[in-house]
Amino acid sequence: MTKRNDFTLLEVLVAMVILTLGAGGLLWQLALAANRAGHNARTWALTHDLTAAAEWLLLYGQDGRLDDTLFTGEWQISGRFELPQRLPENTETLFGTRRLRTLVVEARRDGAVLDSWQLDCWQEERSHAQR
Repeated sequence: MTKRNDFTLLEVLVAMVILTLGAGGLLWQLALAANRAGHNARTWALTHDLTAAAEWLLLYGQDGRLDDTLFTGEWQISGRFELPQRLPENTETLFGTRRLRTLVVEARRDGAVLDSWQLDCWQEERSHAQR
C-alpha cells in the first residue's frame, strides 16, 4: 500500500499567498530599478551636456557660439564668463596676459534652471586697461 500526500485547502492557499507576495516584491524591486535607471540616464545626459558646453567655451572663449549639435536637445544650455566672486581681499586676478574669470554654464528647461556649474579659469585678456 502506498502512502498518499494530500494537501489541505488551507495549505494550498497559504502557499499561493506566499508565492504572490514574493512575485509582487520582485516586480516592485524591478519597477524601482527601472525608475532609478531612467533618473540616472537623465542625470548623465545633463552632465554630458554641461561638460560639453564647458569644454567648448574653454576652448573657443567667450566669442565661441555653442554648437547645438553637441547637446541632447532636452534643455537649453547657456554659458557666460563673469568676474570671480567671493575672492579674498588683495587677490590678484591678472597673471601676465591672462585674467581670472568664472565660467558659468547653465541648463534650463521652461525657464527654470536645472543645474548650474561655476568654473574658475584663466582667460586671455584682450585689453589690459581694466583690472
